Amino acid sequence: DVASGNDSDNPDWNRFDTLFGARRWEYGPTGIYGAVGSRDIVSPEIRLTVKPVDNLTVMFAARTLSLASADDGWREAGDTTGSGGDVGDQVECRIRWDVQPKSLRLEAGAAYFSGGTFRETSTAGRPTDTNYFYFQTIWTF
Repeated sequence: DVASGNDSDNPDWNRFDTLFGARRWEYGPTGIYGAVGSRDIVSPEIRLTVKPVDNLTVMFAARTLSLASADDGWREAGDTTGSGGDVGDQVECRIRWDVQPKSLRLEAGAAYFSGGTFRETSTAGRPTDTNYFYFQTIWTF
């Protein structure tokens, strides 16, 4: 994934920003986590999804996050105080069980974000590493 950032030396607005759309399928768990989004990033990801049995899906993903424009900042965290372009790395896993297909689904997941040089030099007062866990139930009737 690559999304442009804003260059402080250029008076034009160059930052890419999505207006609509779900973030879950792209960048990690949704909800209050939201560490990665499509603004000012260069972020390759490796993802493996397996289905060991018909109603169980397991997903594992690892991505690195760098700034497309080091002058702009890490917009998802609202942080422009760090220096350098390496924001960090994210590892995520998810287990999804369709207890009753098309009716009841249980899901659990976790994400771990390890901060890079940008996060370590930030004066925004946030911790360098983040752990995020979630459980959810979807009942369709």
